[in-house]
Amino acid sequence: PVLSEEEVPSEEESVSSGEDDAERRKAVVVALEKLEELTEKCEEEPVFLMEEDGYAYNTYDGGEPLEDVFQEADTLGMFEELEGYANRQIKRLEDRDCDGWYDEETPIATYAVELLALSKKEMIPLYIRFMKRCDMGHEVRQSDAIQRLLDKHGLCPETYELIMTRAYTECTGQHGNIDLEYAI
Repeated sequence: PVLSEEEVPSEEESVSSGEDDAERRKAVVVALEKLEELTEKCEEEPVFLMEEDGYAYNTYDGGEPLEDVFQEADTLGMFEELEGYANRQIKRLEDRDCDGWYDEETPIATYAVELLALSKKEMIPLYIRFMKRCDMGHEVRQSDAIQRLLDKHGLCPETYELIMTRAYTECTGQHGNIDLEYAI
């Protein structure tokens, strides 16, 4: 898993039966399917999936934080499911040429592509594809994610392509130069 050391559960906490893991996996799959249903609303206008009383909040169905769904998928090693979800969400955004958001600061697919790229450098091209769909002029967490990717994978062909895309394309955004300086 991609969790930091302080987030890794103790041995006692991580012991669970196969049945518990199956239930947890099923809950993640249901959550991802529901999120995909909600993104069907994405047309020409931005869609904020997690709104209540006009204020976007970052939870799924008012329960656990939405990011926890993706952390759980990471913990359970559900990388195929995350990759499928991320690809479908990005394709939806590309096909409809629209913006979709989990909340006012988090573009659709953010959590999945970050976890995937952190887990395997071969997933960085997916992160680049995702980044090209983001409004980098109003970025919130992309710079931190890029710096975490550089810390994790070092300078390699995949991160080099990420930095070049970040610094020299429409993906420069607010912090592209900072990320370029961080890389060198």
